[in-house]
Amino acid sequence: MSDKSTSVTAAWISSAPLATLFELVRDHSTWLRWTDIQSIEIESTGGAGPNGVGAVRKIVGGSGAEIRERIVEVVEGQRIRYELVSGLPVTHYEGLTEFTPEADGRTLVRWTSTFTPETPEVTADLSLYLGRVVRKMVRQVALAAEIPALMDRPARQPHRPLSSGKHVIMHDLPRYQRLY
Repeated sequence: MSDKSTSVTAAWISSAPLATLFELVRDHSTWLRWTDIQSIEIESTGGAGPNGVGAVRKIVGGSGAEIRERIVEVVEGQRIRYELVSGLPVTHYEGLTEFTPEADGRTLVRWTSTFTPETPEVTADLSLYLGRVVRKMVRQVALAAEIPALMDRPARQPHRPLSSGKHVIMHDLPRYQRLY
């Protein structure tokens, strides 16, 4: 990262086992059950399968914004690192999700986004936006791991643009999850 890079980090201590949390983040097919993204698909698998190093995933957020990211590192039970391929006004972007076992059996999940904005004017807005995203992601994965019933709900169907080009946004998370 360059001297002008900015980082935002969110952390959550979960009572769920580390292996459960790690697998929820690694396996893209679970994301429609525990996040509020509209769709996620693997565009290319690289050499290590759909959730391994080299895989490129396309993610459509709740607002209809689309990003593409490439997984660049997976260390079993410890961390997952990815880089942005497209979708944000940045020249460099790296995401890192780390999992640390606590002495009392709980798990610390830390999600960090580090980026270099294309222009200095977008730094504050992008920092606020990405800060909200990573805070929400750590809370949502912790809730999904701690409350198995959340994973029993059906996955949302991928978004479908209306004829006008606008996206339909569905808010089907349980009420208590939307409060976060």
